Amino acid sequence: MVQPRDYSLDFFKGITAISIIFIHTVWWTGQSYVPDFIRQYSLLLDVPLFFFLSGASATFGFEKAKPFSGIVRLILMYTLFYAVYTIIVNPANTFEEIIQTLFMKYSSTDKLMVVSGSAWFIPIFVVVYIVGFIIVKHTETNVIIPLICALLFYGIFAYEEIPFLHGLTALSVTSDFLFFYLFFFLLGYYFYKHFRFFEWHRVAGGVLFFIALTALIVHFYNIPFDLQSQKFPVKYHYLVASLLSVSLTILLSKYIKKESFITHIGKNAIAFYIAQGISSSMINNLVRSLEMDWFPKLAIVFTCNLTGAVIIAKLIIYAFGNYNKLVNKGFNYLDKSSLKVLKS
Repeated sequence: MVQPRDYSLDFFKGITAISIIFIHTVWWTGQSYVPDFIRQYSLLLDVPLFFFLSGASATFGFEKAKPFSGIVRLILMYTLFYAVYTIIVNPANTFEEIIQTLFMKYSSTDKLMVVSGSAWFIPIFVVVYIVGFIIVKHTETNVIIPLICALLFYGIFAYEEIPFLHGLTALSVTSDFLFFYLFFFLLGYYFYKHFRFFEWHRVAGGVLFFIALTALIVHFYNIPFDLQSQKFPVKYHYLVASLLSVSLTILLSKYIKKESFITHIGKNAIAFYIAQGISSSMINNLVRSLEMDWFPKLAIVFTCNLTGAVIIAKLIIYAFGNYNKLVNKGFNYLDKSSLKVLKS
């Protein structure tokens, strides 16, 4: 039986995508004019929430006949983009570039720096999704996943004091990034699988928000609020800060019941992620040409960035749709040809 689509997941994925566009607006092109406190607070709603929502979506995705179709689509979308980019900029390296991107090795896109600057997300998401799938499919009790989340939380909290973890990698993803984002992925899966239908889940969201906010206030009370230094490499306080957006999502998810433009963005989050890298790279000249106070300048630049991302995402969705049709036709032709050969 096909379950009805949960628009709240798409909605908050859309909100996260828009937030990432804002983050890249203030960090990549806004460092010269946007106040630091705006840039730091923008990181409160960031990629960890997307992993939480992806874990929640995996409660449906892991039951599909093709549970890895989403990550295959992600890899192919980036491969298609890099192929087109290389054909335009450096056609001699097109074949090499395609092979590298299929193995999630992304070279620098000098003309579109934010695209390559955003590519770190791809191998992490693929590895986390695969590891999450293995854990879920081999977990027979409701206790194991919370226990794993607790261990992952401790691993991030005490990471500096556990030296042997520092050299561990999984498909080039370091252990701290794997622990961090796997924590949010499994947390999203477990919450959505077991608690979303209970009325008291909002109480849990409120308690989580209060604990995370208190921990942040205590830690940053006498020092500057600096999340960027906690993000690369990931540290405990970035995890705690990210729980604020997770808890708000838990509190508000019940109220999202209809489709909207934001849910459309959430359904096509991968295309918008690529698109924001392109649009964020293209607004440099606009930033330099505007001479005004930071607030109206930021409003104009962000609006242009968001509009550009929407237009580019539409083009990517259209191009990838036709690319999929062409590939499927090719495979169907090969299947029919091979059957004719076998029968002859």
